[in-house]
Amino acid sequence: MIIWINGPFGSGKSTLANGLRKTLLSSVAADPEEIGDLLRRTLRGHAASMRDYQDYPAWRRLTVAYVSAVARHTGGHVLVPMTVLNAACAAEIFDALDTGPGLVQLVLHADPHTLGARIAASEEFSGDETRSEAVRAHRRRRASDRTQTAEGWMHAAGHVIDTSPLTSDEVLHAALDHLSAEASVPVSSHGHSYVFSLSAGSSSSTRWSRRPRTARASRAYGSSCCRRPRTDAAPSRWP
Repeated sequence: MIIWINGPFGSGKSTLANGLRKTLLSSVAADPEEIGDLLRRTLRGHAASMRDYQDYPAWRRLTVAYVSAVARHTGGHVLVPMTVLNAACAAEIFDALDTGPGLVQLVLHADPHTLGARIAASEEFSGDETRSEAVRAHRRRRASDRTQTAEGWMHAAGHVIDTSPLTSDEVLHAALDHLSAEASVPVSSHGHSYVFSLSAGSSSSTRWSRRPRTARASRAYGSSCCRRPRTDAAPSRWP
């Protein structure tokens, strides 16, 4: 399954992707921004260069080919934390990906106050405050437009998770709840493997089966129908 995590900058896409990568069995993270950086370097100074790499048709085609190929090669889940604001560009990518192993779109939302606080606390370039502040200033200028775009079409296109009042663990659990309703999604916990799967004849109920990774298999944590990996550390707030 391809799990595309969309939303404005500062909504928590990378944090959620990291959590899902540690939780979902055989999952990998794919970053289409690296394709954009490659196109920037290749076309720097050329008459055909564009300001936003997402405007390149080549970026959209290469992103589809890259993500699809990784999904086929690994046979597992591919996590794509990537903001795509242009509805036409998003439709081109998502329509193509939806013909493959399956696509789920998660859309993260954060209210303006929370988004502003996260931007202020971000540090894109460790040890280089000047460059980090330049990124923060750019995101502040674009925050309102990006939020309006997200609420305009993005919220209707995917499953929305409001991260404003939630810890990172709570957002992870909300995403897993949705994924459990979409398809069989394997989850690992404390050295063992567990898997969400839809119960036969029901589109709403879920059950758990266990797949021990070692001979020391133990019970699944919790008692609800949507059990989740237990975390012993204190819940962390979103930066």
